[in-house]
Amino acid sequence: MEALPQIRQTLSEIDRRIPDALRVAMGLRLRPTAGAALEEVTRFAASCLPRPCPEGGDDPMECDEAAPARALRMEAASCFLPDHDEDTHFVRPEAGVVALADGVGGYRAPGVDAAAFARALMYNAFEMVVATTPGGAGGICPYALLGWAYEQAVSARTQGASTAVILSLAGATLKYAYIGDSAFAVFRDGKLFFRSEAQVHSFNYPFQLSVKNGNSVTSAARGGVEVKEGDVVVAGTDGLFDNVTSEELQRIVAMGRALGLSPKQTADVVAGFAYEASTTMGRDTPFSLESRKKQGTIFRRGKRDDITVVVAYIMEKRMETLEQIKETLRETSKLVPDIVRAAVGLEHHYQTVELPHDDGCVKSFAAAFLRPQAQEQAHGDGEVQQAVRMESASCYVPDHDEDAHFVHDAAGVGGYRRRVGVDAGAFSRGLMTSAFAQLVTAEPGTPVCPYTLLERAYEETLESGAQGGSTAVILSLADGNVLRWAYIGDSAFAVLRDGRVVVRSVQQQRYFNAPYYLGGWRGDEGMTVGMVGEMKVRRGDVVVAGTDGLFDNMSDAELEKVVQIGTALGFSPKNMADIIGGTAYEMSRCLLKDSPFAVEWRKQHENEEEHFYGGKVDDITVVVACIVSSDS
Repeated sequence: MEALPQIRQTLSEIDRRIPDALRVAMGLRLRPTAGAALEEVTRFAASCLPRPCPEGGDDPMECDEAAPARALRMEAASCFLPDHDEDTHFVRPEAGVVALADGVGGYRAPGVDAAAFARALMYNAFEMVVATTPGGAGGICPYALLGWAYEQAVSARTQGASTAVILSLAGATLKYAYIGDSAFAVFRDGKLFFRSEAQVHSFNYPFQLSVKNGNSVTSAARGGVEVKEGDVVVAGTDGLFDNVTSEELQRIVAMGRALGLSPKQTADVVAGFAYEASTTMGRDTPFSLESRKKQGTIFRRGKRDDITVVVAYIMEKRMETLEQIKETLRETSKLVPDIVRAAVGLEHHYQTVELPHDDGCVKSFAAAFLRPQAQEQAHGDGEVQQAVRMESASCYVPDHDEDAHFVHDAAGVGGYRRRVGVDAGAFSRGLMTSAFAQLVTAEPGTPVCPYTLLERAYEETLESGAQGGSTAVILSLADGNVLRWAYIGDSAFAVLRDGRVVVRSVQQQRYFNAPYYLGGWRGDEGMTVGMVGEMKVRRGDVVVAGTDGLFDNMSDAELEKVVQIGTALGFSPKNMADIIGGTAYEMSRCLLKDSPFAVEWRKQHENEEEHFYGGKVDDITVVVACIVSSDS
């Protein structure tokens, strides 16, 4: 994030996400508009909080039966509110790993980047996690990962120092390794179950890792916590735990679960509450209490700092391999409203109504959200240009599990790739790891050139000796309102304005169903055939990127209808991505509906007696970026 006004705007947005029920529960001031409804808000807050345990605890005769051990997974998300911008973190739920680091502000000086060591730790750790084959026995060891990341940072003579926390889910055990005053807590049934203890030499002087004059990794606390489905893990830097007590965090988590908040929503609310607590005078915080105890101070307030919050929900991995994929697909299918099905011709897939009695109502409702063809508008640049930003999210529906992607909101970049051929994972992971690493280690505010980013990632992956191949696309929003791109192969993107496609990438293929790709195999076209371009975007534009699993099954006209309905209903980027992904999935398995893939197949095989209709079953990755005002 750049400049103080933008940071203030971000904090203002987070502040608005804190429900007044939470403010009442935590004793924070209400916004002026909520004063008249104080009693109602108070009752609502009380209804969401867990009831206190009766005196004496549970009846000793009421023993919980030991539940059979089940495979677990984590669903995780994060929120970062910068102050000096010295925190960094990553979330890798598919590997069961989350990590964060806090650059020590004492190294802050002219010409010294106090965040450098923290960024190096997280970059090195992330690189190792991505390169590690998932599903290994015992999962990823956080202590070994921290040690390896530290050694790499020391070898590079990285300046600064950092605290760190790494958590890894292995079976039913949450393994941890941490050093310093960044911390984590586990909540079960709305109550605090486990809380890490801060490592400090003295007040406000935490253990820390650095090239010299710091602690060794051997000083890190390490261990494991047995977790179960329904547990909530909250990790954060001292910007969180210096301002929020365990009791307050417990109330937020309990209320969030009662309200059905997602990990991302919970992370936003926790971070917003921590920020509000850090700026509230006359209210005690863990930092002010400890200062009074250790240094005899008398102030009652919070501590301004970077705030990083990672929230992970522990969930049951209900199925393995094929059955797990089928369950994912069934869940995604539920996300597609019948009005979307009606708009794209999937009436026979209705979920909530029965045909033919209610068909007319659904179609009429769908038609109300679609724009008539005559409503086409000119798309010139006559309006005053406004600085914009991306709000991005994604959806992934696996088939062979050969797609992957990343969305990097801080740099305004969405990247994704499609593995090509057999055993292509090594090259694909290397390509995306390198691209992502370049982004997270770049100086804040560094412009992103998609072609250069992809080219460097390609060269580094080739030098590593990785085998396989991959198509790739990188999109970057820069210069206030310019969307730039670089891509190779048959993954694609479209820019929609006023519900219509105004720019659509052209798929690159040597021949039908044989895309160009990057890789170490014979036939690798290299970056010389990469396509680049740019366009000015404006508030209200929607960018949809996807692998061929999306664009082989949905035409531009069908994509327009889904985006029009989603926009009219106020869908978030995540809602939109889920709906598009679910619709593409249903189309890929529909034998009664034509698809772009089937149309192209018939063109290429027009002399054959057999005619192909229906969709193409494949992995489906969808990334949706809504262009919004920088001031929104």
